[in-house]
Amino acid sequence: PPPPGGPPPPTSSGSASSFNTIYSSSDLAALSVQSKREVPHYYLTVDISVSAALSVRSSLNAGLGEDDAGISLYDFLIMSASRAMSVVPSVNASWLPDGSGVRVYSECDINLIIGTPGNTSTMLIPSASKLGLGKIAEYTASPSPSSSVGTFSIVNLGAFGVKTGSPIIVQPQSCGLALGSVETRVVPNPVPGGEIYKYEDYITATLSCDHRVVDGAVGAEWLQAFKRGVEQPNSMLV
Repeated sequence: PPPPGGPPPPTSSGSASSFNTIYSSSDLAALSVQSKREVPHYYLTVDISVSAALSVRSSLNAGLGEDDAGISLYDFLIMSASRAMSVVPSVNASWLPDGSGVRVYSECDINLIIGTPGNTSTMLIPSASKLGLGKIAEYTASPSPSSSVGTFSIVNLGAFGVKTGSPIIVQPQSCGLALGSVETRVVPNPVPGGEIYKYEDYITATLSCDHRVVDGAVGAEWLQAFKRGVEQPNSMLV
């Protein structure tokens, strides 16, 4: 089991310092090496407007009680990813170990990759596609590390100011999603009679895919479904 209180302090030797990783970090590192060696990764990237989601988030949080978990943009993104699985279920799948085919899952269990200084771990949101925003917010507000492997993974790099990333697929999953930081852009205003340009908030999302399970067209279709949910957040709340 991992030692309590996180990893031990670094030890210095000359001009270098060494430190031991705790169990979860070492385990993830080994799995990452194996995945990059065995899985034919490819990557798809898309820019997504989050202005509407941020607006709905503000309205929802204004009506919450003191004991309710506040809803974050991350919660909207997790919800949209889980809902996209019902649109393109073949992404919620894995390559069978014996190479005989593909297994498609009826439940979408999402692993969130949690990174802290000196440690990386995962948490699990089971049956995420059946959960509302409030329940997802409860999971993300109080993350509980778990060694259980779900059917899809998300890593949120936005908290570190990173625009996007190329996540390593967590086997036996077929895909992983990296989310970047929010940035405000000046874009053309499609509304006639108003200002020529407007400010819009965007994130960049990158989907890593196992080419044995998800080809480019299917991965692109899933990303479009994910983007549509984020840009039209009210459609997920009906």
